[in-house]
Amino acid sequence: MRPGRQPDLIVTLWTYLDMRRSWQKTATALFAHRQTIIYRIRKISELIGLDVTETSTMAQLWFALKIHDAMEIGGNCAPLEVRPQA
Repeated sequence: MRPGRQPDLIVTLWTYLDMRRSWQKTATALFAHRQTIIYRIRKISELIGLDVTETSTMAQLWFALKIHDAMEIGGNCAPLEVRPQA
């Protein structure tokens, strides 16, 4: 695992978005206390310096998670071959 990476926060954020921003449904899905979910979402807000109650922030986070997933999947592929320019 890379230093500074916090998978609990990423999983929590994904689940929170999947559960349509419901604290209770997210807590149930993650087998966690509702207050733990609230803490984690606030921690995300603190780390990124944006207000997670704003719809635009949630949209940015959703896109960031999609990019993160694409990079994780792409990271498992062999690197492209570098060809010399003619």
